[in-house]
Amino acid sequence: MANMRILIFTRHYPPLLSGGARRPFLLAQGLRAAGADVRIVAPALPEGEPGLALGHPVLKPTAASETGHAAPSLRARMRLALLVPDPELPWVVRNARRIKEHARSYRPDVVLTTSPPESIHLGGAWLAGALDVPWVADVRDHWLLAPLMEERTFSLRRHVEGFLARRLLQRASLITAAERSMQREMRVYAPTVPTLHLPQPGPALLKATPVPSGRVFRVLHTGGFTTSHAERDIGPALDLVAEVRASAPHVHFLFQGALTSEERERASRVEGLTIKPPVSLVESWAEQQQASALLLVAADGAIMPPGKLSEYRAAGRPIATLGGSGWTAREGLDADPAQALIGWANGTREFPEGLAPPPSGADVAKTLLEAVGRL
Repeated sequence: MANMRILIFTRHYPPLLSGGARRPFLLAQGLRAAGADVRIVAPALPEGEPGLALGHPVLKPTAASETGHAAPSLRARMRLALLVPDPELPWVVRNARRIKEHARSYRPDVVLTTSPPESIHLGGAWLAGALDVPWVADVRDHWLLAPLMEERTFSLRRHVEGFLARRLLQRASLITAAERSMQREMRVYAPTVPTLHLPQPGPALLKATPVPSGRVFRVLHTGGFTTSHAERDIGPALDLVAEVRASAPHVHFLFQGALTSEERERASRVEGLTIKPPVSLVESWAEQQQASALLLVAADGAIMPPGKLSEYRAAGRPIATLGGSGWTAREGLDADPAQALIGWANGTREFPEGLAPPPSGADVAKTLLEAVGRL
């Protein structure tokens, strides 16, 4: 299996500044470390990355970054409403033949697609059929159980996409899922297809070091709010900043990620908070390691943790969590973020025992290769 040729088709990959890029990037790194020959197909690729860069209409030619600062245009809203399963469908269809020609010269042993967007699985199914190779459908988010797209909450849309999910995913050779709840959802759509819980890997390059000492206690949040999840409002996080600083004025907060213009305006009125634009995955991981503590913000009632929890755990820093549901206790996270941060900053509360580190890309790659070898 070490010499296996694997073609990964993904919408999110560095240099794209997106949390969705972490899973395919770390998975590709792990597979290569295991000896696999991996090619990436994505809108843009890092310098020297083997694969095919397809280009994408929302990406600037010289900077593959998505800030999400602008409100959706009427055209964008129409695309959300009318294109099924998602607005990325034309990009997938338009590039299908280019991917096929690239794949013919590469001759992959397996094709892997990772969603969201779910439309990318249409491309994976078609490509695997054209090449007569197994297709692995990897899912990083729920499709209909807890959809990120509001349009999927509408009854007719849910019916149509449920039908599509069943017809499409039953063609997969293997379905892998970042969370067990996603794995259970996929089994509903494709009960005869093998499924595998493939946890979100963390960056193995970081090593836990002592929390930085000094007068200023720096709390870092990386990533977006509503730009990452429509129901992840920035308001509770801003209230948290004010509450913590009222008791511990030496605490300083840094929010680094894509914010809307409204979010930036609201954040600018909060004392003790610095806003910075998003940075690359590797730069973000370095920032996390240098923080005194990390702030994890989830939508209220979210049934699974944000993907960045894996990299937070790898950074070896205490984590305060705002929002979410039962998974916070299962993950060993503090239920009262304000009191946790105040106590840590003032020295009246001990730092929690280090959370179990996430599996590395190499660990996850080994699990995947073993499963693919059984197909």
